[in-house]
Parts: sequence; structure tokens; C-alpha cells
Amino acid sequence: MQKSTNLKDKFLKLLVTGSSGFIGSSFLQEKEQNYSVKTFSFQTERLDELSVEGVDTVLHLAALVHQPDNNEHETYMIANYKSTIDLAKKSKEQGVRHFVFMSSVKVYGEESKGDCFTEDSECNPVDIYGKSKLEAEKALLLLEDKAFVISIIRTPLVYGPGVKANVFNIMKLLSKFTYLPFANIPNRRSMVYIGNLVQLIELIIMKRASGIFFASDPKPVSTSYFFSLISQALHKKARLFYLPGFSFFLRILKPNTFQKLYTDLCIDASLTQKKLGFTPRYTTQEGVEKMIRWYKDEH
Repeated sequence: MQKSTNLKDKFLKLLVTGSSGFIGSSFLQEKEQNYSVKTFSFQTERLDELSVEGVDTVLHLAALVHQPDNNEHETYMIANYKSTIDLAKKSKEQGVRHFVFMSSVKVYGEESKGDCFTEDSECNPVDIYGKSKLEAEKALLLLEDKAFVISIIRTPLVYGPGVKANVFNIMKLLSKFTYLPFANIPNRRSMVYIGNLVQLIELIIMKRASGIFFASDPKPVSTSYFFSLISQALHKKARLFYLPGFSFFLRILKPNTFQKLYTDLCIDASLTQKKLGFTPRYTTQEGVEKMIRWYKDEH
């Protein structure tokens, strides 16, 4: 009798870190059937016990993101820099051919004053999160050669079904209050719907594309427009209005919140799209509608 063949053996072998996070779980939910997947957790497993022999691509999504009560330099550098480089070195030593690293537009800083950032814009991270990501990027690129390809994806705010933190809090806010003073904010913020990001990740894996890439929805939007889309999708009568002096006091009392709501942070992803032949599948409006359907079902 002929021995049966596991179809998974024919698939690209993929190691995913951060698989329980927002991006990782979304990617696997949509694309796991396309790969032979192995996962690794830095929180519950030991890197020195990990074997990546036979793995084609490492998708490294695990990271320490903004923790309000934990700004220690060493903590971020261990999680976002050292762990990344240790994993990459092991991957290269054991024959992995492709390493995909999820970075952030925070490597440029907190604001794009004037033109949107491009892949070649000067990096000037402000906080330790952005600095740790940038240091990891630099060290990864030093490891790259013809046999070990490095892909770096810089993302702005990511939203969609399963999102937590700031975007989740915005949905809660707009679902509870009728009037909010966030009208007429003329800023430009890039963001990416999780479905567009998943699409981009898979294309980079399939092409084994080397370089730095931007993940973004088709165009930047203002904070006011984003809030309006959420309110409309919630079918709430939340009304945005302009309150003179509100932004001034917010800048004084809550400078971090002011920066996220009122300043520009936009990227120009046209070069990424040209290099990869990539077109985002969803508009921001479509992405928000899908996110709100999930929010209503779950909450």
C-alpha cells in the first residue's frame, strides 16, 4: 500500500511569533490554510530550545508595544531588539531563507510635518518603542545576504475586527456619548485595515521580497473623518462639534492624546505598491464597517 502524503508538507513552512496578538491571530485566521505553520511564544517558550530547521520563512510579529506604566529602556530593547536579533541569527544559522519583521512608522517619530513620510525619509524616533524598532531594523539588515532575505514592514495604526487599545476605546466612546468636540480637525493620519495588512504580508512572503515596505490604506484620513465613519457604522447619533480652546487645553493637559488626535502622521505607500504590484483591497470606510460589525457582535 502506498504511504499517504501529508498535503501540508507541500506548503511553505512558516514560523510565526506573536500568533496570539491582533495581527498574528488575524493573519492565521485568514491565511493559515495556505502554509504549514509553526508558532513560537517568547513569553512561554525558550528560544534556545527552538528549532527552525526546515522553516522557509519566519514572520516575526511579537513585540512589546506602548505600555503606559513601563517605559524602561532595557525592557523594550530586550523585547524588540535583542529577541528579534537572536531569533534572526538562529534562523540564518539553521537555513531559513526569509525573515519578515513587523516594524512601525514610529521609527520616523510622532509627526510628519509637511509631506508624508517615504521609505527614504530620515528616521528620528522619539520614544523607546520607536528606537527599539529602528535598532532592530538596522541589525537585521546587516544579517541579510542572498541566502537570507530580510523584509521590514512599517505600519501606522492598525484597526479592524479584534482590535484593542486606542481604537477600541474610541468605539466605546462614540457608542456612549452623543456630543464630542472632535469636529474640523484638518490633520492627515495614515492607518491600515487589518485585511489590507494581511494581504500585504502574504504578498511579501510569496514574493520573498527584500526591503522596507509600507502598509497603509489607500489614503490618509483626518481624525474627524475616522470618528465620523465609526459613528455612522455604529448607527449612533454621535455628533462631532467644534469647541474653541479645547485643543489648546488638551495639548497642555494631555499632550500625548493631543498628538494622536490633532497632528499629522502620514506615509506615502506608493513605492511599496509599485514594487510589489500591490493594491489595498479595502477602503478605510469598508474596513471600519467590518470592524464595527465585529464590535457589535462581540459587545
